[in-house]
Amino acid sequence: MSTFALQELTESARRADNAELLNALLSLPMDRATILEALAESRTER
Repeated sequence: MSTFALQELTESARRADNAELLNALLSLPMDRATILEALAESRTER
């Protein structure tokens, strides 16, 4: 059964439209400065 489920999931993923998936994601208002600040903080934590 798990092999069948994996095959079905794989086939579904191949047919998925990436643009449609991205449009379905929740859009959060965030400006460039906030993104760059978060990126810089994550890099210093490494």
